[in-house]
Amino acid sequence: MDYSERTKYNFEDDLLGEQAVNKFLVDFLYERFKEKGYIIDFEVSRELNKQHAGSDTILTLKSGKKIVVDEKAAIHYAKTNSKEKAMPTFAFEVSYMYNGQLKEGWLTNQKYNATQRYLLCWLWVQDGTNKSRLKYHDIVQIEAMFFEKTDIQEYIMNIVTADTDIVKFHTVASDKRVSLE
Repeated sequence: MDYSERTKYNFEDDLLGEQAVNKFLVDFLYERFKEKGYIIDFEVSRELNKQHAGSDTILTLKSGKKIVVDEKAAIHYAKTNSKEKAMPTFAFEVSYMYNGQLKEGWLTNQKYNATQRYLLCWLWVQDGTNKSRLKYHDIVQIEAMFFEKTDIQEYIMNIVTADTDIVKFHTVASDKRVSLE
């Protein structure tokens, strides 16, 4: 299997896992938000172009305001013991390598400009679950937190560069990646 086949396989597995997480969130978070009156409604983005722009779910608040949510799940770090605590961290994709080229990750990439909030999710799954092929019925529990996209971006950029200049951030982050490699 060459690299492109592995990438396709991993993409399909990731998509399967993301769909399972989204269905779980619909059933156990968004529907409950709606029942309790925290939101009026929600819409799951089924179109790939919306998902590729960072829109997994759109929440409609009582005020009528719509909030675009990008769901991020630490699927491969899912716990199987419900007594175990969630990881005290989360990885934000600044960049990645694809076909030997450095690509901009979802945290600062303008391609994902639709995102207003991230919903970070930590999972617990049934013992024996193949995390690479996660399915809805494998999920036992999700711990989730909403974060404003701009708050996360500004915080991380400030840690790396001591300001929130995106151009400076990209330069410093790229330099640090090269030095690590």
